Amino acid sequence: MAVCPKCGAALEDSAKFCVVCGAPLAPTAQAEPIQQQYYQPQQYSGNPNQFYGYANGADPNMGYPPPPPYGAPAPAPVDHPTVGEVYSKAFSLIKAKPMLLWGLSLLASLLCILSSTLAWLPIISIPLILVIYVGTVSVFLDAYRGKSVSSEQLFSGFKNFKHFCGGMAWMLLWIFIWGLIPVAGIVFAVIKAYSYRFVPYILLNNPDISAFDALKKSMKQTQGYRGKMFGADAFIIGGIVVACILLTLLSMIPYMGIIFSIIYFLFSIAVSIFCPLVLGLIQAAFYDEISKKNEQPSENSI
Repeated sequence: MAVCPKCGAALEDSAKFCVVCGAPLAPTAQAEPIQQQYYQPQQYSGNPNQFYGYANGADPNMGYPPPPPYGAPAPAPVDHPTVGEVYSKAFSLIKAKPMLLWGLSLLASLLCILSSTLAWLPIISIPLILVIYVGTVSVFLDAYRGKSVSSEQLFSGFKNFKHFCGGMAWMLLWIFIWGLIPVAGIVFAVIKAYSYRFVPYILLNNPDISAFDALKKSMKQTQGYRGKMFGADAFIIGGIVVACILLTLLSMIPYMGIIFSIIYFLFSIAVSIFCPLVLGLIQAAFYDEISKKNEQPSENSI
């Protein structure tokens, strides 16, 4: 209820003049409208230390990075290498240097055969073959990386014979032990073979690493990629098996079977010559691509 400022008479709130003395009443002060304040956040610069609503990361314990601009596509997750990329790079390398790579691969196979023939005792032939295999791995890896390769690399493992032979023998021993598990042993052996696949590369790049640590590092690097590596090998090996079965059946056709028998013979020679080269380059491709991915800094690292 309003009060007259002159005579003190009680008046209604809506009265503009006093009904007793006629004095005009002052207009009622109206509250000013509240003006809502809006905070304009700073544009996110991509710096992980800058948080939403706080300049230059003033309070890193609060806030979140702002969302991407409206309509901007979210970055696609990177999951390299894919099997298609590995195939493409490996076969393009074979196409670029067919004779050199084929010759070194064939020479490595002949050296392994020669070692098993002359040194008929397994205690002698197996270490020789393992060290030659490490040299072959070195050739494939350098070729994939675009470096020059030569036949001398096949014998590079003999410079540190104990290191390479011990690491490879330790790997084979554990694969053999896993294979002794009843019923499912063959499955475990295959899984462990792909888990330990990077052991020769790790031995090459780490001359002082122990065999035990090489196995642990290989298991860590191959984690998440064993299925891809198995699929890449299975596709090639499965295609070869299917082709052999088909040519065997076709060779049983009367009269025409002799033609398919010749084709089967030539196909077998080609497989024995080129299959180690293809599989070796694919294996080197997986190691190189996975190593590059592991060396990249994490997006969440500060």
